[in-house]
Amino acid sequence: MYKQKLLKRVLDIFNKHNVAYWIDYGTLLGAIRDKDIIPWDHDADISFIMPDAHSAICGCLHKIVKLPSVQHIRLTYHGGVKILLCPGLKWHIDIYPWRCRNNNKFYESCIPGFGMPEFPAYEIEEIIQIEFLGLQVRVPKKFQKRLARLYGPNYLKPQKPSGKDGSFWMPQQIQQYLRRYEQIKQKV
Repeated sequence: MYKQKLLKRVLDIFNKHNVAYWIDYGTLLGAIRDKDIIPWDHDADISFIMPDAHSAICGCLHKIVKLPSVQHIRLTYHGGVKILLCPGLKWHIDIYPWRCRNNNKFYESCIPGFGMPEFPAYEIEEIIQIEFLGLQVRVPKKFQKRLARLYGPNYLKPQKPSGKDGSFWMPQQIQQYLRRYEQIKQKV
């Protein structure tokens, strides 16, 4: 229940300050498929476009840090934000910055080594609102395409964590990308 309360408070702050965000990854999947946070998900994911929403998000951080259970907020050098909660909760909120590339045809992560591939701009060219956790939250209008690319065509069928550590399954393409990234990282 604390996950829902905290995410709802953060999204409510963003909504009140007109931050141009969208919920993403497992949070988007949970909102569409389960109408809730996925029980085994270890974080919530929020994305935004740099530099458009960066100053608005930073303007909200002083309110977020005052929320109950927030241990501290860590800003990354490249504009990302991680909201860390009390250590015992083992849950956090990641806020990811993305930037346009290739004449606005793709978005890529602003965080070097983030480990997630770029995505086509059409996936988020239009943002709509849906009800989630009792709030109107922003999601890509073409969420079906985004979720199918991220989690495969059967994303509406719940998948239990596959790893002993509670890690979630990912499509083969992303698994291969992450393996390559780990190999490169080990060489450095």
